[in-house]
Amino acid sequence: MTLSIWRLVPVVVLLLLASCAANPVVPGSLVTEQLMLPATFEGQQGSYVAHLDALVIRPDDNRRHPLVVLNHGLDGHALKQTSPREMRALAVEFARRGWVAIAFSRRGYGKSEGRFAEGVHQYTAAEYERVARSGATDIREVIHLMAEQPYVDPTRVLSVGVSAGGFATLGLSADPPPGLVAAVNLAGGQASYLPSGTGFVVHNEEALIEAFTHLGHTSRIPMLWIYSVNDSHFNPTLVHQLFKGFNGAGGQAQFVEDAAWNSDGHSLFGRAFMSLWLHDVDAFLAAHDLKLQDGLIAFDDDAGVIYPPHMNPKSKSGFLDYLDAGDHKAFAMSPALNWKWVSKSPNTEVAIKQALEGCDGCSIVSIDGRAP
Repeated sequence: MTLSIWRLVPVVVLLLLASCAANPVVPGSLVTEQLMLPATFEGQQGSYVAHLDALVIRPDDNRRHPLVVLNHGLDGHALKQTSPREMRALAVEFARRGWVAIAFSRRGYGKSEGRFAEGVHQYTAAEYERVARSGATDIREVIHLMAEQPYVDPTRVLSVGVSAGGFATLGLSADPPPGLVAAVNLAGGQASYLPSGTGFVVHNEEALIEAFTHLGHTSRIPMLWIYSVNDSHFNPTLVHQLFKGFNGAGGQAQFVEDAAWNSDGHSLFGRAFMSLWLHDVDAFLAAHDLKLQDGLIAFDDDAGVIYPPHMNPKSKSGFLDYLDAGDHKAFAMSPALNWKWVSKSPNTEVAIKQALEGCDGCSIVSIDGRAP
């Protein structure tokens, strides 16, 4: 993953100021919990339990709150480096809005137990749909377990997914569990690495369109889809066909197409650029009676963080995303405040090399979360 802000600072700052004006601070505090959820699944030899690594951030009070489940993407080169912390920033934003937010790693990812079941073996519609429904099975079980918690209102559940997590969220919408009232798909789909390992391709686009269409046949909950026009995984023509197929079959999705973002719109969904699209999520929630309060609970997101010198607010946001990402990783920055970070590299040497590539005048300021 790489991030850079050099062309976006003015836009982001203006949107951030507008967001702050629209969402005043309200009293309250948040609590963070690390969990290993004992999830039950059906296998070829009967049911089994797989513990799923999870992070919960929620309002610290004695009331029940609606639940939002946050679902990560897929990096086929670094399955075991996946962590719920990668979605911590979004979990914080939902918790500040009054939700119980849980980010978790699906089976076979990171520290979660169980066999990875989301690999595509044949590029057919049936196989793509199987992958979406496999991820949905994990989300459904997390919803079931969290519904039993005394701080969760199980009658209002939201699923939000990025990339492969967005595809799993589509699968969930096609067979919704009790309480699921809405869903958000952030650049969802299924893409594969190119043989070079440096880019992405959707094998058999028609099959993926057919899978989306088939999921739309039974999906009836309201959904919000957000894609960027320069997404490296899913080009605009394909995205429009996915949307047409899904809604044409009966799906209830609202589509937002964001302008081109830097070099890759698929990386739009981190903390540093959340203000570019989070207002669309807020509007969607309000339209479906899911705005829970009139402001945001105060939260000090960077308590105890020691930043490299000379960072501005946006590079600090990027640095927090970097700290939440999996090892091995490196953060590079220049005196002109160009910056870039990478994570989930095979070793620190590769991380350093990748962070410096294309970052004009940059030097390494952090390796695996520590000063070099």
